[in-house]
Formats: sequence, structure tokens, C-alpha cells
Amino acid sequence: MTRTTGMVCSVALWCVAQAPLAGPAVGNGLAHIQVYSADGLPLNVVESGNPSGEPLLLLHGFSQSYLSWLKQLDDPRLQTRFRIVAMDLRGHGGSGKPWASESYAGHKVWADDIQAVIQQLKLERPWIVGWSFGGYVAMDFVREYGEAATRGVLLVGSHGGLLPRPAGEPAALVGDLQKSIDASLQFMNFMAAKPLPDEVIARGRYAYVMMPDYARRAMKAKRLDNTDLIDKLTLPMRFILGAADPSVPLAQVRERLASKPSIDLRVYDGVGHSAFIEAPDRFNQDLIQFTELAGDVGSIKVPAAVRRYLRAVNDGDVEGAVAAFASDGKMHLQRGEIARGHAAIREIERFHEIARPDLAPQNLQVRQVGKTIVVGYSRSFERSAVFAAMGLPRVATEAEESAFVVENDRLLLARQPAFTPACQHAMGAAMAAVSGWLAGQSDTLRSVLLANGVPQMNATTLAQWLTALEEWRATSGWSQNEELAKRCANGE
Repeated sequence: MTRTTGMVCSVALWCVAQAPLAGPAVGNGLAHIQVYSADGLPLNVVESGNPSGEPLLLLHGFSQSYLSWLKQLDDPRLQTRFRIVAMDLRGHGGSGKPWASESYAGHKVWADDIQAVIQQLKLERPWIVGWSFGGYVAMDFVREYGEAATRGVLLVGSHGGLLPRPAGEPAALVGDLQKSIDASLQFMNFMAAKPLPDEVIARGRYAYVMMPDYARRAMKAKRLDNTDLIDKLTLPMRFILGAADPSVPLAQVRERLASKPSIDLRVYDGVGHSAFIEAPDRFNQDLIQFTELAGDVGSIKVPAAVRRYLRAVNDGDVEGAVAAFASDGKMHLQRGEIARGHAAIREIERFHEIARPDLAPQNLQVRQVGKTIVVGYSRSFERSAVFAAMGLPRVATEAEESAFVVENDRLLLARQPAFTPACQHAMGAAMAAVSGWLAGQSDTLRSVLLANGVPQMNATTLAQWLTALEEWRATSGWSQNEELAKRCANGE
């Protein structure tokens, strides 16, 4: 006999089939829904966003809850595009916390929970985002239900067991609530590179204490090894990792993903284990861009050549970026010049290799024109060492209707969009200030970096420029206008 939510059922599946969904109850802008898994376990689920949007399922980390995702659940951009669903995993938050250790073991029970949410909420092939332990659960679902059951997977602060885990296991707890309360603060302090807001710490601590020690002990039996999957995976995937996250071996991830064209990696400097909390604007933008690049735009997919090119540039892969072009492909530069052919384009990509921009076009539009496919976008954010040295951590560009032209899976044309007026103003102010500073430096340095007062920034001089910019900022005390930098980041 299985008891669930006040009902006695001879067959758990019968109970699930007969039990109505509770709700949705709406509070704090979220619809609260109760779903029942295959073993009758109640699962706490919340929903926001566009009921007709693409389904997006968010899976939190160990000992946390749906509250981890508030910066996504209430983001207007995500709400417009997606039907956003976040669930409390079994043993966590408001979901059921079974006693039996086998209720937490293996892959299948976790995958079945996701499937129950998908079926009962009628989510058609959702995008899945898994944070930390939630990344392992995302891969449990892929393992048990196949790649076709999801549009794509984004792992944040997690490798989902696709790489070997280090030996060792967490210390066992023995039901001491005070020790759990004390441990919750240490746990939350580990979650980010810099201190999180007090309300985020408080919500995380409450969730931590809600997870009983018997569930923590039982989860030691949870299989976390998915290394057998990575060579088989072809579905779209993205890793978003913090450079300051000690829990994920960044170098190993880079090496392992190098041969996986369907998986890309984004690394956030100055960010720890919780990129979606520490840098929510950037994370949400990257989430949208990932789904646009990997999914359908209207009735046409974004060409693979565009995806390969963007990944190569963001990875600093010169030859990969060049290979995305046809042999006579060309690039229109912002200053009106045209680089034609692989040799000329290679020089541009050598510059990108050093500058390490982070290209993130938004709101992609794809159209067929004869034999070619034309890709445009409304705005692209770029980050690079050059912009950061100018006090601009994020730079926006104008809309570009013909950013890429593709034929036979090769780029015929790539067009660099213009920077927004605020960004042009901010960069102009920085270059004027550094040019004035260079006037007092050695003739050799000045002659390399300036020609008749005009900055000479290319693949050959870029390393010297970066050194000069660092020294200039350190010795001059110059700082970017904060309001102008903010307007630039916002695309004004």
C-alpha cells in the first residue's frame, strides 16, 4: 500500500492518475502547482511567463529550492519568450521527502520526476537548465528519456557528471538541527565569488535546513557518473561556469569539450558557483541567445556555420573561425574596410584571439534569400579585454539586418555591426584620454601605438595596447563615466 497526500492507493500509478493537480495557486507573481511523480511523491512546482512560450524547466542545486531562480522567474525578457517552470527536486524544498534510501538512488527516480512535470504540465520538449546538482539531474533525464525529449540543456556551475568527479564524499549529518543551521551559512558563503545579498543568503539557508539529514545521507547512493554519455551526446548544450568556482575543473572542461561541436562553453570572470544569481542579466541574455542559436527562428534554423563561427571567436579559436568562411568569404569591418579571403580574415581573428571578445547576438532573425540564408539580430553584446580596460565591462551594438550570409554551410559574409552612440561616446572618451597619456611616454611606444595621433590597434599591436591601457589606468587614475558606461551596457 502506498500513501500519498491523504489517499490510500493500492497502485501508486493509479493514485497519480486520479490525483488532481493542486492549483494553480498564484502568489508573488508565480503560479504554484503540485505534481505527482511515478511513485506518488508530491513535487512542488512554480510557473511564470508566457503560457504560449517555449517551455523552460529550471533545476536547482543540492539542498536548495525553486527560490534560487527568482532572477529568472521574474525577468521580463525571459517571461516574454518562455513558459518558465521551476521545480523543487525530491527531498528538497516543498517537495516530498521519502524515508527510503532507494527513493534517491540511481538515475531513474530523478528522471521520472522531470518526466512527471513535463507530462502533467504539458511541456513540449522543454529547454532544461541545471545548476550544480541539478545538472546531474538534467543528465539523468537525457539518459533515461533520450535527447529528443528536450530541445537542449544548459548547465551552470556544473558538468553534470560528464567529467569524472574527485574522490570523497560530504560529512554525514546525524539529525542535529543546530549543526544544520550552522552549516547552512557556510554552504551559502561558498555559493558565490562575492558576498550575496542578505535576502538570497536567507532563502538559501531556509532551503538548506528544510532538507532533512536522512535525505542527505540517502543521496550518497545517488549515481553521479555520466562520463559514458559525453561521447554520445549530439543535442545542443551550453556550459556556463564561473572562473572563480572551485567546484568545477575549468581546464578539464575546456579540454573535454574541445571535440564536441554541439556543446559550447562560456566562462564568467569574477563569478563563482552561481552565475545566474551573481550575474543574472548576463546569464539571462546568454540563456536567450543559446536557445535562439540552437532552436528554430521562425521556420528556419540558425545555420551551423554561424554557430561554429560564434563559438570559435568566443573560444579564441582562430582556425575554427576562419574555417567557417568560404574561401572567398569576406568580412565588413566597422571602419568601412573589407577583409576578403582566409588570409585577411585570419588577421581579424588573430586580433579576436588576443582580445577575447564574447559575442552574444540577441533576437536573431533568419530569412532565405535565393540559395543563401541571411541572419540578422537586433543587438549584440561584446566583452573583451580591450573594452574592460576602457572601463566598459559590456558593450552593445546596433541592429544589423545582414550580420551573416551563409551558403552551403559556409559564411559568404560577416558584417561587424556599429556600436551604439553611448558606447561610441564612452570608447571615444577613453581613447582620447589614453592618447593624451601616450604623448608623454617614450617615442618608441608612441610610434607603435599611434600614427599621427590615430590609434593603431591590430593583431600585431594589441598585446602592447593592453599593457599600455593597464598602465594608463593604474598611473593616471582615469575612470569611465559610470552613467555613460551604464547607458552603453543597456544598448543606448
